[in-house]
Amino acid sequence: MALIGMALIAFSALVLSFFDARTNGWLISLVFMLLMAGNAFILTPLTTEGMNALPNKLIPHGSAMNSTMRQLFAAIGTAILTSLIGTKANVTLGFQFVYHLIAIFALIGLFLAYKLKKR
Repeated sequence: MALIGMALIAFSALVLSFFDARTNGWLISLVFMLLMAGNAFILTPLTTEGMNALPNKLIPHGSAMNSTMRQLFAAIGTAILTSLIGTKANVTLGFQFVYHLIAIFALIGLFLAYKLKKR
């Protein structure tokens, strides 16, 4: 499922990187829904695998750490990407730049997920 999720994120981010201010809002919403579906395809099995790797007595602590880290890095990622958007003179160019970066990271993640799947 991680391969499907990473592929959805890479595809959606790449498509979003070509949108501009004239793009239909419904189209943006549809592509963003695909991106979030990819997110769900990744996070659900990763969380399950992570919790299953822990001894039973550590599962509550693992769950708490997972939730904390997810919230922390979501906030950090949002701050970094928002700052990157602001570095461009045109906000549209900033969004396009950020979604290109997300697509690149997703393609790297897709490659790594493929390599791990082969093990």
